[in-house]
Amino acid sequence: MGYAETGFELEVDLTSGNIEKSATGPRQRDLYLGGDGIAAAILRERVPPEVEPSSRKNLLIFSAGLLAATPVPGASRTCVSSIDPLSSRHVSANFEGFFAPELKHAGYDRIIVRGRSENLVYLLIHDDRVEIRDAAHLQGKSPLETAALIQREQKDSKVQVAAIGPAGENGVAQASIGHANSSASQGVGKIMGDKGLKAIAVRGTRDISIARPAELFALCNPLYGEIYDHPSCGDLFLDERDAAWQTAPLESGRVKGFRESDADWQVRVEREEISYQWENYSQELEEVREIIVEQSELVRGTGCYNCPRDCHRAVTLPGGRRYYLKSYARLASAMAAHDELPLNYEVLFALQEHGLDEAAMVELYAGVEKLIEAGILTGNDLPDYPAEGVGRFLYLVEKVSQRRGIGELLADGIGAAVARIGKGAGKHLPVVNDVQTTDASPAHADDILGICSLLSSARARLDCNPPYHLQNLSRLASLASGQELDSEGLLEICRRNRQLIREMDAERDERKRSKEAR
Repeated sequence: MGYAETGFELEVDLTSGNIEKSATGPRQRDLYLGGDGIAAAILRERVPPEVEPSSRKNLLIFSAGLLAATPVPGASRTCVSSIDPLSSRHVSANFEGFFAPELKHAGYDRIIVRGRSENLVYLLIHDDRVEIRDAAHLQGKSPLETAALIQREQKDSKVQVAAIGPAGENGVAQASIGHANSSASQGVGKIMGDKGLKAIAVRGTRDISIARPAELFALCNPLYGEIYDHPSCGDLFLDERDAAWQTAPLESGRVKGFRESDADWQVRVEREEISYQWENYSQELEEVREIIVEQSELVRGTGCYNCPRDCHRAVTLPGGRRYYLKSYARLASAMAAHDELPLNYEVLFALQEHGLDEAAMVELYAGVEKLIEAGILTGNDLPDYPAEGVGRFLYLVEKVSQRRGIGELLADGIGAAVARIGKGAGKHLPVVNDVQTTDASPAHADDILGICSLLSSARARLDCNPPYHLQNLSRLASLASGQELDSEGLLEICRRNRQLIREMDAERDERKRSKEAR
C-alpha cells in the first residue's frame, strides 16, 4: 500500500459476475498520479483501437483523485473515464461530493467495470464485501431516489451512490451519472446504461495513510480557513453575484443573450384563504378573507467532503416540494443558449429526475428551435408541441429520455440527428469535434489530484488568486504521497497524461477513417 492511496483497484465483469480485487504498483502513481491520468493509461493498455466502444471489452472506470480522502480541503473529485460510443474517443467526466473519498475509505483507488449485464443491476461495495445486486426495483428511478432507496435498504445514510436515471437506462447520449448534488456528463451516463449498471453504492470504514501527516496538516489547516473566507471560491452561480465573467464571452454567434434576475429563482405563490370568526358586536359569524403568500426558501447550503464552501443548496418550494440545486446547475453558458427560456426549478428538477445533463439538453433545445424556425422540423415531427418555452423544454426532456417520437431521433446526439434529419440541418446544427491537446494546465492537475476546480483552475480564470495553484498543489501531493514533486514535475505528469490521451484518440480516429474507406 502506498501513501495517499489504497494500493488496490476493483474490477467487475458484469457479463460473468466475476469480481476481482487487485494490488497496484507504485509505478502507475509515479507516472500518472491518479484520477483520469491512471484511468487513461488503463484504457490505452487494455482497450486497443480495434475494440468498438459498444463492445463488452470497453471499460468504464471510476477513479478517485490522488488527494481524495486526505486532509486536503475540497479534494473530492471522481473521474469517470471510457471510450465514448458516439465519438469512439476517450471521454472523461467528473463529479464532486463524497463518492471518491468513500471509495478510498472502502479500500479502493478505482473501480474498473467491463462486460454487460443482461438485466439491470447495481454494485454494492462495503469494504471487502462486494456484490452485484438486482436493480429491477430501481428501474425508472431518478439518481437521487435511487440513492435514497439503496441507503434505506442498507439502513445506512452514509452509503454513497452514483447512479443513472431513466435517460441512462435508455442509452441516451445526453444522460449523466448523478451523485448527491453533482453529476458527470459528456455521455458517460449512456455508457453506464449500456452496461446494464444502474448504480454503484459504496461504504468504507478504513483509514488512508499519509507520508508526512504533521507537515500536511500544517498546510491544510490555514488552507481550510482561506477557502472559507475567500470571496471568489465556490459556485458563484448559486450566489447573488455578477455572472458576467461567464456570460460576456458568449455574446456572439449562436448566443442571443443572457437575462436572469433573482426573480427567476424566487418562486412566489399567493392564495386566498377564507375563514369565519364570531363577532360579539354583531352576534354573527363573519367571513374573513386573507391573502397567504408562500415563497421558496433556502433550507441549507452544504459542501462536499472536507470542504468549507456551501455550493450545494436545498430549497423548499411552495406546496412543500424540496429541490436540491446542484453545484453549477445554473450553468450560465447553457442558459445563454436561448434567452427566452429561464432555467427555473421546474426545468432543472425534470433534468435531475430523468438523469440528463443540463448543458447538453439546453444546446439540444436551442438546436430544435433553430430547425423549427428554418422549417426543417414541423408539426408532424413534433405533435402537440407546446406554445411556450418551458413547456417545450419539458416536452423534449420527456421524449428524449424515453426515446419516443422526436426523442428517438435526438437521443443519439447532435451528429446522429443531423445525419438522419438531412434537409440541410447541418447548417443550423453544426457538429464540433473536440480535439484533445497536449497543453497542460492547472485544470489537468485538478483532474488527477481530485481537487474541485471551483477552488482552483476555474477560479484562476477570474484572476482572483485562488487557494490552489501549481506550486502548493505539487507540495500537497508530495506531503500526502511521499513522491517528491515540484510545480514543473506536476506539469510534466499533466503533459504525459494529455499526450497519452491524444495518441489514443489519434489511433482511434485513424482506424475509424480506414474502416469508413473500406
